[in-house]
Amino acid sequence: MERPLRAARAATFIYFVLNGTLLGMWVVQIPAIEEQVGISHAALGGFLVLLGAGAFLGMQVGGRLSDRLGTRTVVPLAGILCSVTLILPGLAQQPWVLGAALLIFGFGNGTLDVSMNAHAVQVEKAYERPVMSAFHATFSIGGVLAALVGAAALGIGWGPAATLTAVAGPASSSHSCPPVSSCRPPPPSPLRMPRAGPGPRSALFPPGSGSSPSWLC
Repeated sequence: MERPLRAARAATFIYFVLNGTLLGMWVVQIPAIEEQVGISHAALGGFLVLLGAGAFLGMQVGGRLSDRLGTRTVVPLAGILCSVTLILPGLAQQPWVLGAALLIFGFGNGTLDVSMNAHAVQVEKAYERPVMSAFHATFSIGGVLAALVGAAALGIGWGPAATLTAVAGPASSSHSCPPVSSCRPPPPSPLRMPRAGPGPRSALFPPGSGSSPSWLC
């Protein structure tokens, strides 16, 4: 196994753990942020819609950027964006500020989610064996870490702003590690086209074959 490929796999693991940790930290702080902003459980549902809307937008942008610039460039930047924007919900004191903060954090999370998954597919293709389930397992490990850190912060009396800032700081600096390596799957074998027979040549290209969406990886 080539060393660059191993490095790419390790870096991808790191980003899956990071994403799980950041998202988990927000979930742990929901009750405290509810009390800080002064919203009810019923109103929280509307704010979660904003979080989902931001994630949807981030996925669209992250997918296009990954397709155009490559996941090696997009994943580290998306990781920094998601880490920094995690602080915003903890700073909110008014409902409208919380709504804007969740929209922005959702955007960062969606950008990281789609770009790191696109890169994970490239790593899996280069490995030529299934490794995607292992990446998603490390995402769950990040959620467990978030629960432990959140419980410890609550135990010592830290508020949402202090807790999320303490997590976002190291998470942002972790991107100084070697960037995600660009993995390319092995080139496909040459395609042998059948010789043109007496039938119509259009049979080689069924209708609609050019309208298929372009996948990111």
